[in-house]
Amino acid sequence: MRCAHCGYEASPGASFCARCGHALGAWDAGSPSGAAAGRVALGSPSGSIGPYRLLEEIGRGAMARVWRAWDTRYSREVAVKEPLFEAWLPPAVAQEMERRFVREGYMASRLTHPNIVAVYESNAYDGRLAIAMELVDGITLGTLLERGRMEPATAMDVLDQLIDAVSYAHYMGIVHRDIKPDNVFVTRSGSVKLADFGIAHLASAGSDDMSSGMALGTPGYMAPEQVLGQEVDERSDVFSIGVVAYEMLSGRNPFGVGEEADQTTLMSRSVHDAVPRLAVGGVSAATCHAVMMALQKNPDDRPQSVKAFKTLLHGATRVPATNARSNSIQTTVTGEGQTRQLLAVCVLAGMIVFVLALLVLSNMAA
Repeated sequence: MRCAHCGYEASPGASFCARCGHALGAWDAGSPSGAAAGRVALGSPSGSIGPYRLLEEIGRGAMARVWRAWDTRYSREVAVKEPLFEAWLPPAVAQEMERRFVREGYMASRLTHPNIVAVYESNAYDGRLAIAMELVDGITLGTLLERGRMEPATAMDVLDQLIDAVSYAHYMGIVHRDIKPDNVFVTRSGSVKLADFGIAHLASAGSDDMSSGMALGTPGYMAPEQVLGQEVDERSDVFSIGVVAYEMLSGRNPFGVGEEADQTTLMSRSVHDAVPRLAVGGVSAATCHAVMMALQKNPDDRPQSVKAFKTLLHGATRVPATNARSNSIQTTVTGEGQTRQLLAVCVLAGMIVFVLALLVLSNMAA
């Protein structure tokens, strides 16, 4: 079966397109067994979802909840995430939420990295959508930051691991678009795990109708171009990591998250307001400067990749080209430089030949 939306050849028996998340067959929103069948009412009994026996609810957000569950097939504990759809939601809205949920599973399942929460499966069981993933033994960075700013060495360690995770995602062609403390887990051993690829953008898929003119992300962590509904790329994630870095090192969000500012105010500040200069005892001037560079409003003024940002964070004064955009610039500059050098050598050689010829003619005349 081919997806009517993007033309991708779906696997036999699939309920959703693995590429774009659109419903297939009976799950079409126009069908009685479609979007409405996939809704889970708030407060519904737990029991099981497919092969996963639900043990306890361990997290809940505006659109999803997470269970600690037992995988009966492989005899292991896992985390199972399922969407929460209010019963009054229009079918079209519910289906769009379902589509994004399925895309999250697809995006995350492509990634295998020690600093990214592993996704085992994304499927629908008796009308209940679920993503089964690694159960992380730790707490969110957001919970840690409730205690105040972090020690510089600890913050830098978390940043290094977070940047490594995002760099890998970018290498795989995925822009996260929702990097924030609540999506970063820190385990008991100090390992960092990046989660929640629900609004991630797959560059190889071309235009993404999820982001056309829409502000997708979390106010106070979104890059200005995200707030304005413009095109996003790796540099948008650089901005978000910069916000997280600022918050870890200073103990406060640069735009006032957690200070009773509403979402509209937070988004306006991200686009228009200057960020207070970061200056923290025990943190080098170079690191503070790197964070401020990541928070520039214009993407062209930021480090052009997360790797470049990491290099600056550790005190480098010059950053090598590390992504396709900067590599192409570097190649152009290098090519022009080599051309100039070759011309100079040719001119010099010509002058030497000319002088030698004059000397020979002078000796012959003598």
